[in-house]
Amino acid sequence: MNDKQIRSAIKEAKPTLLRCIEGGKGVYLRISDSGSASWVLRYTINKKRKLFDIGPYGPRADQVSLANI
Repeated sequence: MNDKQIRSAIKEAKPTLLRCIEGGKGVYLRISDSGSASWVLRYTINKKRKLFDIGPYGPRADQVSLANI
């Protein structure tokens, strides 16, 4: 997945989880219905799925882009 594909998915503003890193690393981009996006790590402990929030998606210094992951 590249930046252009991510920006297109954000514009659709459909709540979803997008797998962004290939190879089963568990990194996803969570898009809310308001159009905001954040990186999450999906993992399993004791057969229960959990999500760990990594940070918001974006180019600013306080946000996380594909280059940071």
